[in-house]
Amino acid sequence: MVEGKAELVKWIQELATWTPNISEQNPFENRVTPPTLASTRRHLAKQDAKDLESGAAVSLHVKVTPSVLISSGIDLENTHRKLRANITALGQHATDEQRGRILIQSNTLRQEIDAWFAVHALYFPATVLLCAWAEQRTTTSEDTITLFLPSEI
Repeated sequence: MVEGKAELVKWIQELATWTPNISEQNPFENRVTPPTLASTRRHLAKQDAKDLESGAAVSLHVKVTPSVLISSGIDLENTHRKLRANITALGQHATDEQRGRILIQSNTLRQEIDAWFAVHALYFPATVLLCAWAEQRTTTSEDTITLFLPSEI
C-alpha cells in the first residue's frame, strides 16, 4: 500500500473512532508543532557551537557566521513587512511627522540591507549577479527589495 494511502486509511479510522466519542483525540487538530523563530535561532546557534567545538566551522567573516547571516536575513524580512504595513497604513492625509518616520525607517532599512548584502556576497557569491539583474529590471524601494535568502533562491 502507498504510504499516503496508509495514512489516509489511518486517519479515516481515527475519524470513525472520534465521531461517536469526542473525548478521543480530534483528528482535525494539528499534531505537528511548527518551528518558531526562537527555536530556529536556537537550533542555528547550537549548530554554530557544535561546529566551533569540532573545528568544522566555516566562517567567511570574522563576526558573521552562516547562521547569524540567516538570522539577520529573517530580521530584515520582518522589518520589510513592518515597513510595508506602515506605508499601507499611512493614508492620503498623512502628516509630515508620519511621513518623516516612514522615511527614517526606510533609510535605516536600506543601510541594514546594504550591510547585509556585503556579507551575503561572501557566502552566496552568485546572488551578486541576481541582485544586479533584479535592480536592472525594476526600481526597488526598501520595502520591496529581494533579500535572496537561501529559501528564495
